[in-house]
Amino acid sequence: MVGAGLVVIGIIFLLKNLGIMPDIAWDIIWPIILIVIGLTMIFKKK
Repeated sequence: MVGAGLVVIGIIFLLKNLGIMPDIAWDIIWPIILIVIGLTMIFKKK
């Protein structure tokens, strides 16, 4: 889970540095990421 998240964040930064992805509003996105991680942990089957 953590490894996949780091890969996704790395891809986002790479695309931003290459100019493929425009600047994104991190002040809006990071709480959403935390909520998704929390919901995934709650509903994860054992």
